[in-house]
Amino acid sequence: HEGGWAWWKGARNPDPFITAYVLLGLDQASRAGLEIGSHFIEQAVAYLQSVMILPGDADSRRELDGLSFQVYALRKQDLDLSEYIDGLVARRSELSPWSLGLLALTVYERQPGESRVSVLLTDLESRALRSATGVHWEGEHRTWILPGSAIFNTSVSLFTLAQLDPASTSLTPALRYLISHQKSGGGWPSPFDSAWAIMAVIEAMQGTGDVQADFDFLALLNDRGIAEGSTSSAAPTGSIKATVPVNQLYAESPNALLIQRGPGTGALYYRADLNTYHPAQDAGAIN
Repeated sequence: HEGGWAWWKGARNPDPFITAYVLLGLDQASRAGLEIGSHFIEQAVAYLQSVMILPGDADSRRELDGLSFQVYALRKQDLDLSEYIDGLVARRSELSPWSLGLLALTVYERQPGESRVSVLLTDLESRALRSATGVHWEGEHRTWILPGSAIFNTSVSLFTLAQLDPASTSLTPALRYLISHQKSGGGWPSPFDSAWAIMAVIEAMQGTGDVQADFDFLALLNDRGIAEGSTSSAAPTGSIKATVPVNQLYAESPNALLIQRGPGTGALYYRADLNTYHPAQDAGAIN
């Protein structure tokens, strides 16, 4: 497909976003030690170069976000991207949080001492929404072509801060937000969200030092032990899941869930879910 990739097999026209995403995936695979044919990389780069517009010619946030994503995918290539980067920085107030984060990473990887990195990070931090449950970012623009959920925006923002500003006070609250918004069965709302959330969690735990976690923990429900374990630097991201049948809970009085964390380094993250169901035959007719 002219060197690019399309949304699905058999589609006639390649898509810049999908091609940039594939290029990112091929780069990740190559860094993981897999052999990737150089011609695939070269074709993807050539295709993106042929379709990219200058930031000044972009008419919408969607086009600017897409361009930021493409530039990020091309950042490791031997290309002159200065005109694109300069234009995106000039229009940074129009970018979604996730594309602003990727732009900061692009500028940093191209020029580590560049003062504009601090400017971009300050802008990113200023867009954070803070509450008692954590820190997250939301985008104003979302389409099926460029997903912009709060999970995706928060994941990329956290992914960026963990690498460029690990001392940020937003790091731990944003990590807490992502972990607390997992689905009860694991993962996040979509595979796309899950992929970026996992990358963000890994980077954040390295930034906060939680990869060196070393402590014991215990969970009690109504004074009865339901889970216990320990973590160490050998397995800092391990998790334990405990399930209690609802008929073992107190029906008429409060249920007490007590989580204890022993001394040591690292943070303990947890979540609790209550799922209840009624038999279908007990449901009354709506009309």
